[in-house]
Amino acid sequence: MAKAATKIDKIAAQAAKPKIVRLKGKYSEIDLKATGKLPSWEDQDKLTAEQFRKRWHAARYFYYYHHDVKELRPFVVDVYGASWTKAQLKSFNKLKDWQVSPTLAAICKVVMDGANWEIETKAWADNKVIEILETGSKIADEVEKSEEPKKVINIQDRVRERGYDIIGDIEELLDKGKAFSLYDWLQKNEIPAMYATKIIDHYKPWFLELYAAATTNDADLNQAYGHMTKKNMKDRIIFFTKFLEDAERYSGNVKKARAPRKKKAPTTEKLLKNFQYQKESNEYKLQSCDPATIIGAQELWVFNTKYKTLGVYRARGPAGLTVKRTSIDGYDNDASLIKRIGRKPEEYVKKVLSGGKITLRKLMEEIKSEPTTFTDRINTNTVILKVVRQ
Repeated sequence: MAKAATKIDKIAAQAAKPKIVRLKGKYSEIDLKATGKLPSWEDQDKLTAEQFRKRWHAARYFYYYHHDVKELRPFVVDVYGASWTKAQLKSFNKLKDWQVSPTLAAICKVVMDGANWEIETKAWADNKVIEILETGSKIADEVEKSEEPKKVINIQDRVRERGYDIIGDIEELLDKGKAFSLYDWLQKNEIPAMYATKIIDHYKPWFLELYAAATTNDADLNQAYGHMTKKNMKDRIIFFTKFLEDAERYSGNVKKARAPRKKKAPTTEKLLKNFQYQKESNEYKLQSCDPATIIGAQELWVFNTKYKTLGVYRARGPAGLTVKRTSIDGYDNDASLIKRIGRKPEEYVKKVLSGGKITLRKLMEEIKSEPTTFTDRINTNTVILKVVRQ
């Protein structure tokens, strides 16, 4: 049986001589029915290639099934750490438990038990170590940057960290092996919809890979998922199908239930920014009202000093009138009008200024001229005579 003679192999070979590190934990008879007893490696040199391969897979599955990543990840350092730089070791330590492959950790424990490397498994493990070290390196860089003085963590970093924490919590639930509803968990913890999308992005590639392993004869996938039985694969596919559906449904429901953002009412200053009017008229001895009083008013009377027209704008609803750039808005088209008062402008202007609601209601009927072309635009020839609030 061929073996890759590398520095890692020598470390693994030396690890078989000292007393093997035992993990704490008692295995019940029910648990052992699922995995069988932990294989030994004293007679591995006498095994055929097929016998060796089966024992390898049995040992790897034993640790994968009975122990979580937190217990097994130190063995990755035991096997690979001697060949790492300080920076790589730091990168590995920055990884959260869920970011360390449980399969890789189980494999390293088997090697530390004294098993020779299986060539295909070693190739896969080497690549996996490179992959997780790169992830750890990125995290280490982000942490160092976040620790730089006077540098504020931006919203993207906060979202990313929160996403790591949420997925970490889900990984703990998955490691326990108990059935649970992702939808109920997300709802109970009031997780924002955006993180449900991140959960899908994290687990969907793995789910598709698992599905491909169960439905195709891809050699690499068969090797990576060789520790799982067909029934176990089928159960996981069913579980994660509902798992991803729960995430999608939760995200959609939260977005539907979200109250629409209330549009902030513009300030009076902003509304009047472009508004133009005639502040005073020496000819008619008139001074305009403050245009700010137009906002919310029920009635507005204006006098155009150039064309000698009298205009009234009546609101179409309880919200009252408002200003839109240089025009009046919110008026009732049928109740608002403009008439010429060229012959007696002072008389009608005086009635507007001194008259009450009844006088103003009948004033336009007293003016015998026909209504002119109506315009809602106010200009520098227009004096704001009167504003009626209620």
